[in-house]
Amino acid sequence: AVVYYLCRDALDKETPILCERLLKELDMRIVSPFLSKLSSARLQWWTGERGQTVNNWCPWIVSNVLTVCALAVSDNVTRDAIVISSLPILDRFINGYKSDGGCDEGPSYWGMAGGALFECCSLLYDLTSGYINVSNETLYRRIGEYAALAYITENRSANFSDCPADVIPNPLLVYHFGVSVGSELMQNYGQALLGGKPIIQIEKDSDNKTKTGNISYTPYRFLRNISTPRLEYKPLTLPTKTWFDGIMLAITRESETCGKGLYLAFKGGHNAESHNHNDVGSIIVLSDNQPIFLDAGCGTYTKKTFSNERYTIWSMTSDGHNLPSFGGVSQQAGRGAYASDAIYCEENGGLTLNLTTAYPKQASLKDYHRSAVLENGKVTVTDKIEFLQDGEVAFHYICNQMPIDVTENSFMIHGRTVCFDASLVYSIEAMDCSEEETKDIPKKWNTDTLWRITLKTKTPIQKAKFVLTIC
Repeated sequence: AVVYYLCRDALDKETPILCERLLKELDMRIVSPFLSKLSSARLQWWTGERGQTVNNWCPWIVSNVLTVCALAVSDNVTRDAIVISSLPILDRFINGYKSDGGCDEGPSYWGMAGGALFECCSLLYDLTSGYINVSNETLYRRIGEYAALAYITENRSANFSDCPADVIPNPLLVYHFGVSVGSELMQNYGQALLGGKPIIQIEKDSDNKTKTGNISYTPYRFLRNISTPRLEYKPLTLPTKTWFDGIMLAITRESETCGKGLYLAFKGGHNAESHNHNDVGSIIVLSDNQPIFLDAGCGTYTKKTFSNERYTIWSMTSDGHNLPSFGGVSQQAGRGAYASDAIYCEENGGLTLNLTTAYPKQASLKDYHRSAVLENGKVTVTDKIEFLQDGEVAFHYICNQMPIDVTENSFMIHGRTVCFDASLVYSIEAMDCSEEETKDIPKKWNTDTLWRITLKTKTPIQKAKFVLTIC
């Protein structure tokens, strides 16, 4: 569609057959299937037409259909039909969001979820000369602001779910989304990351191949924003406390200045989220840009990633996150593994979750509550555990550096002291990153090896409270 829009005169000079064929193929492959009520395209799960849960596929596909409509469909009756057919599909996507606007697919997929929704709404606005305008809708703005609030520092985000360690939401996209909804937060994010730089950046990737930065995947957005002038730099400040009650994500920063001091993210949710990792109750802790306890993130996608072997990949298991196992029993995938009874403290940003139902019955848990708070220059994680019968606990924590100065109840990492209960036994192992799915993960954390610390009970317990601090 973009080739047709930009090059049709040049193509017609060669032969009109090229554009005729191009338009025919676009109609046959995109327009007609989308408009047909009986076609497989309209009945697929991504439309939600049969009541299915939808994810980023929904606005991503609709944004591409609308791009074809805008650039390569001249018949107004067909254009009207495409616009009208798009609206209920996008409504179903928006209706899947809680009022906090949080994206349970993680920051990397936000660009194809909330970001693609912005693409759709921009197209609808342009196609209808502003008649369809959702810029004043609170939920729409919050869906956009999630991208800025999930940012940590430099190339780091709160990378829960299928989000690589070194991916952040596209700053040019976030900036223009922010302009459209009047969000200073989103505009500030774009100004801080792009301020003073060319909007379209020609760069070299790790293989020394030329790439163009900030274009992202969407050609319409590129064309629409290509004339954006250089943005004035403005330091980014983010709220010290953020609570997404819908997706159960609490973020606390020691300072409004990104990358300064301690950072804590603590998530609840459930294990049937889109692009799920079994990570209910996991935490992320950074100190001055350096990860203390990290979420390894996703690596290379393969057939295995989206097969029934998905949760044999360690980075997608709960033992590959900052979570405990009980008697060797870890979390399982599915909606039945979830956090409940969230209690958030607005004063200090602390969060308490009931994680009993995040584990299967084989864990023999009677009660398990985890609390995490960043307060007075210290992160405190409290685990209250009660078994139906005596059981063993093994707390796992993932890091990118071998701890030093290890004692019977403490160790140091990136200049911070981690203290744990002396009733636990410390051990550490290198994570196996030899498989295709995980081999590239360590370098995203600026290391050759990721490590898993295990703090395990010396003897079985029936009921206990464990406190871990980072200061």
